[in-house]
Amino acid sequence: MHRNLLGYGVVVACVVVLTALLLVVPSYFLATGVQAAGAVAGWWIGDPTVSDGEETWATAMGGVACAALLAAGAGGALALRGPFGVRSRMPALLAFGILTALFVAGWAALLTHPGVG
Repeated sequence: MHRNLLGYGVVVACVVVLTALLLVVPSYFLATGVQAAGAVAGWWIGDPTVSDGEETWATAMGGVACAALLAAGAGGALALRGPFGVRSRMPALLAFGILTALFVAGWAALLTHPGVG
C-alpha cells in the first residue's frame, strides 16, 4: 500500500507541475485583460489601444481557461487513483488546493504591488 501511495504521490506531483507550466499561456491572456481593464479605468497610462475590447475578452478568456485548467488537472489527478489502488482523494485535493492558493496569491501580489503598471 505504501509503495502505491508513494507512486501516486509522484504522479500527482508531476500532474501539478505540468498544470503549473500550462497555466503560463492563459495567465498571459489574463494579464493582458487586467492591464487593459486597468488602463480603461485610468489606473495606469501607456496602452494606446485600450478601447479595443481586450479588457473584456482577454480577462474572461484567461480567467475561464485558468479555472478550467486547474479543474482538469485536479480531475486528472483524481482519476489516476484507480490504477494505484489509492482510495483517498486527499493527496490530489491538497496538491491542487496548494497550487490554486499559490496562483491566486501570486495574482493578488501582482495586482496590489505598487510598482505594477
